Amino acid sequence: MEDRRWLQFVESGCRQMINGKYEIPLPMIEKPRIVPDSEPMVVKRLQQLKRKFKDDEHYRQYKQFIINLLEKGYAEGVPKCEVRNEQAWYVPYFGVRHPTKKDKVRVVFDCAARVNDLSLNDLLRQGPDINNLLLGVFLRFRLGLYACASDIETMYYQVKVPEDDRDCLRFLWWKDGHIGSDIVKLRMTSHPFGASCSPSIANYALKRVVQDHGSQFHKSVSEIVLNNFYVDDLLVSSDDINELIDNNNNNVIDLCSKGGFNLTKFNSNSLEVLKNLPKDKCSDSIEKFIEDEDVVQKTLGLDWSLGKDKMSISLNIDEIPRTKRELLAVIVLEGRVLLQNLFRNRIGWDCTLSERDKGQINVWMSRVNKFKLFSIDRCTKKGTTSKVESIECHIFVTLVN
Repeated sequence: MEDRRWLQFVESGCRQMINGKYEIPLPMIEKPRIVPDSEPMVVKRLQQLKRKFKDDEHYRQYKQFIINLLEKGYAEGVPKCEVRNEQAWYVPYFGVRHPTKKDKVRVVFDCAARVNDLSLNDLLRQGPDINNLLLGVFLRFRLGLYACASDIETMYYQVKVPEDDRDCLRFLWWKDGHIGSDIVKLRMTSHPFGASCSPSIANYALKRVVQDHGSQFHKSVSEIVLNNFYVDDLLVSSDDINELIDNNNNNVIDLCSKGGFNLTKFNSNSLEVLKNLPKDKCSDSIEKFIEDEDVVQKTLGLDWSLGKDKMSISLNIDEIPRTKRELLAVIVLEGRVLLQNLFRNRIGWDCTLSERDKGQINVWMSRVNKFKLFSIDRCTKKGTTSKVESIECHIFVTLVN
């Protein structure tokens, strides 16, 4: 019932703008008559953030994030005539470091931050999970001899928020980005990373592109957009290289662009595929390919060796985790058991582990690191000379008590 209400609300409120982007209102459950004053909480969070900015690089990345939001139209200043608004909701934000790119910070809006035991996410309908199954996308990616992967540039931000809803997405920053200067009030014009409804709204908008514009393309192009995306990642494969170039790539780029979605960072196990794409659409792998170097790219959390066309698990466990939190970051299989033991012993998230626990983890790490030596062919038909009539997939799992 909730999902049906969400869908009815979004369908009735969705409109396509002149620039092609979709505008979808915030799916509010019910706006409270009296909105708690969230601005003091966000001011306090901003001051806490200020103390972290002793690291100049940390500050530079946050500042560039805000600049990008404003320059690309994903956010705007609150008009002076609208600054006083008792119905406005202020949202803090925080940085999340990429597990494999330690120098990169992704800034997330904390829509779960509570004021008077109420958060913005409490007021939003999350919406149904209309994303494709990860397993299905990955298995289809393994079917064709030639493969290509790409992603949508800042997918959530391509879906706009109506002006009437933007004051629910206010945030604070310093004037001109200078710490210590006056605090200015800004607001999102796009759906933010961190709102509980953003994933469903972005997925709905992508599928709406097919509904509104798919008839202009071959049916197979629409099917790719509907079935081969996992969130913002597109994975396509085909036995026909020309089909992959013309139908699966260029036409899919055109269809996605009808909704303001920009496909970029293309990778492929075929140099010919990459050469037939606009250069600004390709990742830097094309340059390394030309130089005959093997290129390894991240694809759905796995390492894809483009030259060898093999998939492997990337594990970088060089040091023994010192805390329960660090162990969670590298958890797999037997590591679950080790983590559960720490829970049973009520070890705090950031407490230093005992020598006994470290010893058990060290033994486990030596076995886990052997995964680095294991890889599989990306294509299930690689090495076959006859026509493949059927493919079976056998999956084994283990239950940990």
